[in-house]
Amino acid sequence: MGQVDLHAKYEQAKSLLVAADGQPTDMYAAYMKFQQEYADKKKNYESAFHHSTQSGQLNWPVVGKGYIDEINKAWDKWVALGHKNEIEQALNILSAHPAYADLTKKYGSK
Repeated sequence: MGQVDLHAKYEQAKSLLVAADGQPTDMYAAYMKFQQEYADKKKNYESAFHHSTQSGQLNWPVVGKGYIDEINKAWDKWVALGHKNEIEQALNILSAHPAYADLTKKYGSK
C-alpha cells in the first residue's frame, strides 16, 4: 500500500471521529454515549454485588441476573447504535500513525 493509500485510509478513519468543525461526529458521539451507558451498567452491577456480599444476601443469583441482563442490553446498544466496531477500527488505524497520536489521545476510548 502506497503513502497516498495510507494517508487516505487515515483521513477516512479521522472523518468517522471528527467533523469539519473539529467536534466529534454524530457517529462518534453515539459511540461515547453508549460506551458510558455500558460502563454505568457494569458499575451498577459491581456495586450491587458488593452490597449483596457485604449484607449476606443469599439471593444474588436471582437478583444478579437482572443486572447481567442490563449489561448485555447496554452492550448490544453500544455495538448496534453506538457503531462500536467501526469507531474502534478507526481509532486503531489512527493510533498506528504517529501524526495522529494527539487525535487518538483526544478522542480515543476511555
